[in-house]
Amino acid sequence: MRKTDTKAKIHTALLSMLENENLSKISICEICKKASINRTTFYNHYGSQYDVYNEIIHDFLVETSYKMIREVGDDADFSMLLTKVLYVFKKEKEFIGLLKRQGNEYLLKNFIDAVPHFDEIILSRLPDTMDSIQKKALASFIQYGSAKVVIDWVGDGCRISPEEESKVLLNIYELLI
Repeated sequence: MRKTDTKAKIHTALLSMLENENLSKISICEICKKASINRTTFYNHYGSQYDVYNEIIHDFLVETSYKMIREVGDDADFSMLLTKVLYVFKKEKEFIGLLKRQGNEYLLKNFIDAVPHFDEIILSRLPDTMDSIQKKALASFIQYGSAKVVIDWVGDGCRISPEEESKVLLNIYELLI
């Protein structure tokens, strides 16, 4: 339990610092001071502030979208699932906005890593007439493109509803497939 408490302190410290500072300008010393821990304790859990940041994103995505995908199962209506995930992202738009200000590359990578079965969902919906190389390339394109579209939607303040954003994404998928 102590490890979890320490990590929670580190996460909280970093998140509060990110409200005013770019990740690249935040030092380990500053995080430790804010979290009331020593550097050795920090390095027992992380190698850098980027490791903490990536874990925060990963934890968020695992607890939201990946958890939903697992709960809904393979037979779920993809549109409904996508809309549910978008509602969670809309609810957490300030948090996602805070993370987005640090750069899309971290969000995109973690989005893909935290939802490992998304590519399987995409692959299962592609036509059998496509060869495996085409399927894999298209699945990657859809994954990264979807993540970017969603991140931009949140960054723009979720100006359209999750249902409308879901339709936008599904229309793009239809055009690609």
